[in-house]
Amino acid sequence: MANVSKAMPVSYDFSGKVAVVTGGSKGIGRAICQQLKQSGVQVWNWDVSPAPHDGVKFQQVDVVDGKQIDDAISEVRRIDILVNNAGLLGPPVSVEQLRSADWQRVLDVNLTSVFEVCRRVVPLMKQSGWGRIVNMASVAAKEGSQTFLLIHRPARAWWRSRKRWGRNLPTRRFA
Repeated sequence: MANVSKAMPVSYDFSGKVAVVTGGSKGIGRAICQQLKQSGVQVWNWDVSPAPHDGVKFQQVDVVDGKQIDDAISEVRRIDILVNNAGLLGPPVSVEQLRSADWQRVLDVNLTSVFEVCRRVVPLMKQSGWGRIVNMASVAAKEGSQTFLLIHRPARAWWRSRKRWGRNLPTRRFA
């Protein structure tokens, strides 16, 4: 008998919910925006690079800049679903060729932005009594990368802390 794979469509009804996807202009982030939109969500894409999608609202937000995050939140006003997807590889260079500014930018985008966005969005979710947060990370967080050595440490730091985040919020009667 032939091995037949049947693709199952992924569909949920999130009608009336509001989502923010960081880094939603291309790649996986764009696909997340589209899937959420198809599931009835009002979707906001926070990204530094404008890339219009049908039915997805765009805000130019550098997710490491607290003021830009605060300004974006004041426009959205309610956030039920947060997908921290923004990520940066950095240059594919050896450690001795790596500039300090490149290292810092990767740390800021891949690690600090998750903290900065979450700490501002969680109070909104607590206030409404409902919320979901999805934090994306590169497989380099677990496996490392010979080409992109730079992303391994910040991704690994996030990977190790993810369980603490998950344990912390529900114990405060928020999930």
